[in-house]
Amino acid sequence: MTEFNQLQDQLNVEEQDLKSLPQTLNVLTILTYIGSAMQLLGALFTYFTIEMSYRMYENVSRDGMPADNPFSKFMSAANETMKKQYENRTLIMVTAVLCAVICFYGALQMRSRKKAGFGIYVAGEFIYPVVNMILIGLGGLGILGIIGFIVPIVFVILYSLQRKHLIH
Repeated sequence: MTEFNQLQDQLNVEEQDLKSLPQTLNVLTILTYIGSAMQLLGALFTYFTIEMSYRMYENVSRDGMPADNPFSKFMSAANETMKKQYENRTLIMVTAVLCAVICFYGALQMRSRKKAGFGIYVAGEFIYPVVNMILIGLGGLGILGIIGFIVPIVFVILYSLQRKHLIH
Protein backbone atom coordinates (compact mmCIF):
# COMPACT_ATOMS: atom_id res chain seq x y z
CA MET A 1 0.00 0.00 0.00
CA THR A 2 2.87 2.34 0.78
CA GLU A 3 4.34 1.84 -2.71
CA PHE A 4 1.01 2.78 -4.25
CA ASN A 5 0.85 5.97 -2.15
CA GLN A 6 4.44 6.87 -3.15
CA LEU A 7 3.61 6.28 -6.81
CA GLN A 8 0.48 8.39 -6.46
CA ASP A 9 2.53 11.18 -4.84
CA GLN A 10 5.07 11.07 -7.69
CA LEU A 11 2.30 11.31 -10.24
CA ASN A 12 0.83 14.29 -8.42
CA VAL A 13 4.22 16.02 -8.28
CA GLU A 14 4.65 15.61 -12.05
CA GLU A 15 1.13 16.92 -12.57
CA GLN A 16 1.90 19.94 -10.37
CA ASP A 17 5.13 20.57 -12.30
CA LEU A 18 3.23 20.45 -15.58
CA LYS A 19 0.67 22.89 -14.22
CA SER A 20 3.46 25.28 -13.20
CA LEU A 21 5.22 24.89 -16.55
CA PRO A 22 4.63 28.09 -18.52
CA GLN A 23 2.30 27.54 -21.44
CA THR A 24 4.75 28.95 -23.99
CA LEU A 25 7.52 26.62 -22.82
CA ASN A 26 5.06 23.72 -22.90
CA VAL A 27 4.05 24.52 -26.50
CA LEU A 28 7.66 25.06 -27.62
CA THR A 29 8.78 21.71 -26.23
CA ILE A 30 5.85 19.90 -27.85
CA LEU A 31 6.67 21.58 -31.19
CA THR A 32 10.30 20.55 -30.73
CA TYR A 33 9.28 16.94 -30.14
CA ILE A 34 7.23 17.02 -33.33
CA GLY A 35 10.01 18.74 -35.28
CA SER A 36 12.60 16.26 -34.03
CA ALA A 37 10.41 13.34 -35.10
CA MET A 38 9.88 14.94 -38.51
CA GLN A 39 13.63 15.51 -38.92
CA LEU A 40 14.34 11.91 -37.96
CA LEU A 41 11.81 10.55 -40.45
CA GLY A 42 12.93 13.01 -43.13
CA ALA A 43 16.58 12.01 -42.71
CA LEU A 44 15.76 8.33 -43.08
CA PHE A 45 13.45 8.97 -46.04
CA THR A 46 16.05 11.12 -47.79
CA TYR A 47 18.77 8.56 -47.18
CA PHE A 48 16.78 5.88 -48.96
CA THR A 49 15.44 8.05 -51.80
CA ILE A 50 18.41 10.31 -52.62
CA GLU A 51 19.87 7.78 -55.05
CA MET A 52 16.69 7.76 -57.13
CA SER A 53 16.58 11.58 -57.13
CA TYR A 54 20.23 11.79 -58.11
CA ARG A 55 19.76 9.33 -60.97
CA MET A 56 16.76 11.34 -62.19
CA TYR A 57 18.75 14.61 -62.19
CA GLU A 58 21.64 12.80 -63.85
CA ASN A 59 19.36 11.60 -66.66
CA VAL A 60 17.94 15.08 -67.18
CA SER A 61 21.39 16.63 -67.37
CA ARG A 62 22.68 13.85 -69.65
CA ASP A 63 19.83 14.41 -72.09
CA GLY A 64 21.01 17.98 -72.01
CA MET A 65 19.35 21.31 -72.35
CA PRO A 66 20.22 23.89 -74.92
CA ALA A 67 22.72 26.42 -73.60
CA ASP A 68 20.33 29.26 -74.32
CA ASN A 69 17.63 27.70 -72.12
CA PRO A 70 17.27 29.85 -68.96
CA PHE A 71 16.86 26.72 -66.82
CA SER A 72 20.10 25.06 -67.98
CA LYS A 73 22.24 26.90 -65.42
CA PHE A 74 19.71 26.15 -62.67
CA MET A 75 19.60 22.46 -63.61
CA SER A 76 23.39 22.28 -63.65
CA ALA A 77 23.59 23.78 -60.14
CA ALA A 78 20.80 21.50 -58.89
CA ASN A 79 22.56 18.48 -60.35
CA GLU A 80 25.81 19.44 -58.60
CA THR A 81 23.99 19.90 -55.29
CA MET A 82 22.21 16.58 -55.70
CA LYS A 83 25.53 14.88 -56.46
CA LYS A 84 27.09 16.26 -53.26
CA GLN A 85 24.05 15.16 -51.24
CA TYR A 86 24.26 11.70 -52.77
CA GLU A 87 27.99 11.38 -52.12
CA ASN A 88 27.60 12.48 -48.48
CA ARG A 89 24.22 10.83 -47.80
CA THR A 90 25.42 8.66 -44.91
CA LEU A 91 27.12 11.51 -43.05
CA ILE A 92 24.13 13.80 -43.66
CA MET A 93 21.71 11.15 -42.36
CA VAL A 94 23.80 10.40 -39.25
CA THR A 95 24.15 14.12 -38.51
CA ALA A 96 20.42 14.72 -38.95
CA VAL A 97 19.50 11.82 -36.68
CA LEU A 98 21.99 12.87 -33.99
CA CYS A 99 20.83 16.48 -34.12
CA ALA A 100 17.18 15.42 -33.86
CA VAL A 101 18.03 13.37 -30.77
CA ILE A 102 20.07 16.25 -29.30
CA CYS A 103 17.19 18.72 -29.84
CA PHE A 104 14.70 16.28 -28.35
CA TYR A 105 16.92 15.75 -25.30
CA GLY A 106 17.49 19.50 -24.88
CA ALA A 107 13.74 20.16 -25.02
CA LEU A 108 13.18 17.35 -22.54
CA GLN A 109 15.67 18.98 -20.18
CA MET A 110 14.03 22.39 -20.55
CA ARG A 111 10.66 20.80 -19.89
CA SER A 112 12.20 19.60 -16.61
CA ARG A 113 13.24 23.23 -16.06
CA LYS A 114 16.98 22.57 -16.48
CA LYS A 115 19.05 25.44 -17.86
CA ALA A 116 21.55 23.07 -19.47
CA GLY A 117 18.78 21.97 -21.85
CA PHE A 118 18.92 25.33 -23.63
CA GLY A 119 22.59 24.95 -24.58
CA ILE A 120 22.04 21.36 -25.66
CA TYR A 121 19.08 22.39 -27.78
CA VAL A 122 20.95 25.28 -29.43
CA ALA A 123 23.84 22.97 -30.34
CA GLY A 124 21.45 20.44 -31.87
CA GLU A 125 19.63 23.09 -33.87
CA PHE A 126 22.69 24.62 -35.52
CA ILE A 127 25.01 21.67 -36.05
CA TYR A 128 22.88 20.15 -38.80
CA PRO A 129 22.52 23.20 -41.09
CA VAL A 130 26.21 24.08 -40.63
CA VAL A 131 27.30 20.53 -41.49
CA ASN A 132 24.98 20.60 -44.51
CA MET A 133 26.46 23.89 -45.63
CA ILE A 134 30.00 22.51 -45.29
CA LEU A 135 29.24 19.25 -47.10
CA ILE A 136 27.02 20.61 -49.86
CA GLY A 137 28.38 24.13 -50.14
CA LEU A 138 26.72 27.49 -50.32
CA GLY A 139 25.20 26.70 -53.70
CA GLY A 140 23.13 24.03 -52.02
CA LEU A 141 21.49 26.45 -49.66
CA GLY A 142 18.66 27.79 -51.80
CA ILE A 143 15.25 28.37 -50.19
CA LEU A 144 15.28 25.16 -48.15
CA GLY A 145 18.75 25.92 -46.84
CA ILE A 146 17.69 29.39 -45.77
CA ILE A 147 14.63 27.93 -44.00
CA GLY A 148 17.06 25.49 -42.40
CA PHE A 149 18.61 28.48 -40.64
CA ILE A 150 15.51 30.64 -40.10
CA VAL A 151 13.45 28.06 -38.20
CA PRO A 152 16.25 27.29 -35.70
CA ILE A 153 16.91 31.00 -35.18
CA VAL A 154 13.22 31.64 -34.45
CA PHE A 155 13.02 28.72 -32.02
CA VAL A 156 16.25 29.70 -30.25
CA ILE A 157 14.89 33.23 -29.80
CA LEU A 158 11.58 31.89 -28.48
CA TYR A 159 13.35 29.51 -26.10
CA SER A 160 15.72 32.27 -24.95
CA LEU A 161 12.68 34.33 -23.94
CA GLN A 162 11.63 31.39 -21.74
CA ARG A 163 15.03 30.94 -20.04
CA LYS A 164 13.78 32.88 -17.02
CA HIS A 165 11.54 29.91 -16.24
CA LEU A 166 14.44 27.44 -16.21
CA ILE A 167 15.41 26.89 -12.61
CA HIS A 168 18.29 24.46 -12.28
